Amino acid sequence: MPIPIPLPIVRPMASLALACALAGSLAACGDDLRNPADAGVQRSTGLEILTPPGDSIGLGFSESATLRVRHIDDQGLPISGAALTFKLVTSPGEATGGASLSTAVATTDELGIARVDLLSGAERVNFRVEVSAAQAPPVLFYIQVSEQGFANLKVRSVHDGPRDPESYERVQLRIYSQPQISCQSLDFDDLPMSFFPSRVQSALGDTSTYANLAADESYTVIAWAERGTSRALATGCLDLAADKLRSGATFEASLTVVDRSYELSGPLLLQSEIDLSLLRDSLAGQRTWEGLACPLGRAQLLLDCLADAQVGDGLMDCDGESASALSTAMAPRRGVLDANGCRGALDSVGAASIDSQLAASLGGWPSEDELNALTIGRSTVLDVLQLRSRLSPQSSNVASHRLLEAALGDFVTDLVASDRPVIEATGVPLGLSASPVLTLGRHGFTLRYGQLAAEAYEQLSLEPANVATLGASLGTEFMTGISVGAQTGCTALETLVCSNLALPASCANGCSTIATPLNTLLGEWLAQLASTGLDFDFALQAASDDDNDDLAVDRITVSDGAEGGQLDIELSTSSESFALPATLSGSPE
Repeated sequence: MPIPIPLPIVRPMASLALACALAGSLAACGDDLRNPADAGVQRSTGLEILTPPGDSIGLGFSESATLRVRHIDDQGLPISGAALTFKLVTSPGEATGGASLSTAVATTDELGIARVDLLSGAERVNFRVEVSAAQAPPVLFYIQVSEQGFANLKVRSVHDGPRDPESYERVQLRIYSQPQISCQSLDFDDLPMSFFPSRVQSALGDTSTYANLAADESYTVIAWAERGTSRALATGCLDLAADKLRSGATFEASLTVVDRSYELSGPLLLQSEIDLSLLRDSLAGQRTWEGLACPLGRAQLLLDCLADAQVGDGLMDCDGESASALSTAMAPRRGVLDANGCRGALDSVGAASIDSQLAASLGGWPSEDELNALTIGRSTVLDVLQLRSRLSPQSSNVASHRLLEAALGDFVTDLVASDRPVIEATGVPLGLSASPVLTLGRHGFTLRYGQLAAEAYEQLSLEPANVATLGASLGTEFMTGISVGAQTGCTALETLVCSNLALPASCANGCSTIATPLNTLLGEWLAQLASTGLDFDFALQAASDDDNDDLAVDRITVSDGAEGGQLDIELSTSSESFALPATLSGSPE
């Protein structure tokens, strides 16, 4: 619940008109008092309580005080001849104790001042006197009747917390008699009415005074800081024992106002973007796939594998670095390598490279479009994983986190409808403090990223490349798809290479051994993903935003390496894990 609207606050008597009123006549200031253009006149409207007696009055038994209220117009000038109504006000916890007013209606004089005498009874009571006038908000006198005397209290607010104290626009203060409330029983979002005047400070560090508090009694003083809202953004409470307030004395106290913690008032929808580059670089066949993405990639891969096949050590990786008789013969005729590891169309002497000649002669599967589908699709499923999830508070320090959807490029999976056994983590430690940071403890899901990547690659690559379901047999498809002139397969490859180098046809006899390792190099990464699953662990430290200053988190963001934020994401197998950089944003559902 919001904090109750403050009761009317006594305006400081700073105007020249009030100074004249205290002097007792208009003559003390001359006729300029009635000039609206006078710079000395404080512009105000409504009713003003004058000092003496002020808004807080202490009376002994059967004592009296004159209540004075000034009525002014919207230009701050006194209104004479106006009827002001005075009445005693009580609520549960208050009583008049036989007090009385000399009149219920008083008329303002030429200074706009109305006067009524208040006579106390013979009981220890608190009550109020309300003064009202037509078209003006009422004002209140707060009366304490006691035979034990009265004390004054000065309260200085002191800030504690990470927020900039100058960001607060005002500080509200209330005081209560014990046992109405105490610091232990206080709820700042559901405060009871105070039987004492409120005080407002313009900034933390200011001092406010409560006058005429009944002496030798216990009190509780509270304060809260606001910024653009009535919600208490920082709070403080101080219990004062009866021996602190002695009759005729002034007690000075400091009240520490502490920044309140933010809270997660409802679910947040989270959008995570996870960089998979570390995972991509760790998987088998990476360099093979990088080579296929080169302009002459198909021919480059075939020549690298053909040269490697002549070594005969069973360790084919088609990396273009194996030393053999064929690789030595081809070396001066190969295209010059660029910074990306791609062979060029010209060899070291500027002639057409054997890579470019083979590329120009190749037909069959895969075509250029099919090869692009293979390389682009693989890049997509090992580039960025996008996750949608829902973070919901279970209490102030515990949350549930549920995966909703995963996407690799244009491939989207509804995780809720999938067969994954763990897509929601409950009882996750949730941390929110006065600092704009939200933390989530480590928790895990059955994401099965490998299955997700295999399904995405099927849709994004294999289907458009016309080899659906053949992800682990791409090497065989690759070799049988070779077509050079009227020849196909290894025969075509051997003939073109050996004749181009003016070598016997037997120079490339190892071609028949290429298909099997290519199956491994082109398909192993996919098989590795699908077989290991790669489940998902998540922890979070994110910057939060409170757009409307109600302490409820409206948005969270975290970027890898950003100050104050950390998104700890791991994809893991039974033998290794990958800590992946990521970004995240969240907003109310």
